[in-house]
Amino acid sequence: GAGGAASGANTGGGGGIGSATSRITSTRINPLFVLSYATATGGAGGRSLGAGTGGAGGSADVTAKASLTGTVAGEKALATVTGGAGGASAGGTGGAGGAVTSASAVATANASTSGVATASVTSRGGAGGASTAAGGTGGAGGAVGGASASATGFSADARVSQAGGAGGSAYFGTTLLGSVGGAGASSSLINAVSGATAGGTLYLAQSASGGAGGAGGYQSGAGGAGGAANSKLTFSDLGNAVHASSVRTTLTANGGAGGTSITGSTGGAATALLNLTGLDKVTGSATATGGTGHGTASAGGNASSTALTTASGLSAVNSTASATATATGGGGVSAGTATSSATATSAAAAANATAKSVTVGGQNADAAAVVTGQSGLASATATTSGLAYYVTGFSANAQSQAILTGGTSARSQLDMSNPFAFNGAANGAYAFGTIAPRNSWLNGMYATHANVSGVFTALHAIAFAEGVEGAYNTVSTGGAREYVSTENFTLNGSTMGGRLELGLLDFQAFSTGFTSLNFSVVVGGVTTVNQSFSSLTVAETYFHDHVLDLGAFAQTPGLLVTVKFDLTTTDAGTGFGQDFILGVTDKRPGPIFMPPGPDTASWIAATTSPGNLPGATVHSMVASMSSMGSTISAFTADRHAAAISEDYRALISPGSSRY
Repeated sequence: GAGGAASGANTGGGGGIGSATSRITSTRINPLFVLSYATATGGAGGRSLGAGTGGAGGSADVTAKASLTGTVAGEKALATVTGGAGGASAGGTGGAGGAVTSASAVATANASTSGVATASVTSRGGAGGASTAAGGTGGAGGAVGGASASATGFSADARVSQAGGAGGSAYFGTTLLGSVGGAGASSSLINAVSGATAGGTLYLAQSASGGAGGAGGYQSGAGGAGGAANSKLTFSDLGNAVHASSVRTTLTANGGAGGTSITGSTGGAATALLNLTGLDKVTGSATATGGTGHGTASAGGNASSTALTTASGLSAVNSTASATATATGGGGVSAGTATSSATATSAAAAANATAKSVTVGGQNADAAAVVTGQSGLASATATTSGLAYYVTGFSANAQSQAILTGGTSARSQLDMSNPFAFNGAANGAYAFGTIAPRNSWLNGMYATHANVSGVFTALHAIAFAEGVEGAYNTVSTGGAREYVSTENFTLNGSTMGGRLELGLLDFQAFSTGFTSLNFSVVVGGVTTVNQSFSSLTVAETYFHDHVLDLGAFAQTPGLLVTVKFDLTTTDAGTGFGQDFILGVTDKRPGPIFMPPGPDTASWIAATTSPGNLPGATVHSMVASMSSMGSTISAFTADRHAAAISEDYRALISPGSSRY
């Protein structure tokens, strides 16, 4: 039941404990369906009408079991549990959300030829109570733990979903300041699901989510921190008496979002780690998503995902392994990083590994994939978006064909300012990219590359990105192997003019390099470079201090430039890599027409506002409108505090009031 209210400085009454148990056992030979369902909810905490603390929400636990000795078309054990909500406080701290102490579901069937045994648990911590006091604090979200699900049958399905309680909100009015949102509760699941089959399919799913932080008070109140999420599972079907025909697992971790706030909040970190082994058709995915922060000093949660799958069977058709790892950093003024790693191993059949890391605002992203198998592919992709000014998005992808002995890997990385070096023999294929490489690195590079320097150090020219692509082959068996690296730059063409240029810097070669190499550049869907090589000497000359004029381009947002490196080789110990910079001969926007009226400076200020140049703030400007071709300069700083000075070339019609 709910706790009672309190006045003055007294604490509201605590909510009652919720508990439920459901057990069903059937010995019928052919029941159509067996279902055991249990649900429990803790009582809500009492409200404090004065300066006291709201009452804590009641804790809860639940157990559901279903078992039978006959055959069955379907069997389910379902358990749902929620902690009680914390009580609100009018003049103090909101009550803590109720905890979930345990939640379990067990489904057992003796069927040997058909049917699915399903065990499922849903667990949610109670929400913290709100505070409506000046300088008050929202209640903390309710803790969660003890969740598990186990299924045994011809086929088996076990799932657990667990979420920490959300933090309570603080006052939102316009007169009370400094109220702080309550913290979301963390959520951790370690080996919470298991299953066994009689030769059918096995599916396991485990999801952990941190609670969202509570909203902060008006103006000066911080939002509550989002709860961290941790989902880890190590499982081997080889320990079961009968092996499943296929094993599939989905692992998820979601950091809680920081509370809404003007001043700032922090999103929760997320970690997902899967190690899965089976005989045949082993498929596993691990997904981690950092929580989003809110406010002017917000920070997104970091995300890390790892997926390892191993198929130990000897079937060239069925003993496949597939691993997918996805990490997405949380958004914020300081965005979260993303790291993903996928490894798939098969002794007899195909193996495929896919890693993907996603960030915003140019934050670091690192993706790595490794495969060992008769066939298959390792693919790694790093992506970022939400960048300001010249480059608005970037992705790098590297792909390597599977190798049975020793395996092969693919890796992609991105960074906001620190350029990458060659990766040597560390990976089969790699693709690294840097947005806005730092000036000290550019100046050092210009000093040793006269041709590139001559183009990119000219008046108004700028280099706004750097890339490294390459490949290395470790074996000579199995015929020709292909390694592909692709980098995609999404440009805001409206912020630049002149011609697009690609400055090839240096190369790295191993032994004879390659059997064949194709290098291409596509700008806005049009192939501007398509060069093939069969000679290492020719390639070395081409990729050293050589500028490629990519031509004029559409001065519109969303201009896509793709740089692709495709290497094929048959010999062990061979490889090749190249690096480059990308930029334009004129960093200024194209000619613009001023609106009628004398207040040109105000018009430029509106044009260069953050809404038109994302992340930019105008500091000062000089406007002189006396003649045709006058130059108007706007001095800005982007979100990374890099100074930008842009010249707007005005087209003025003499004797006319319209510019």
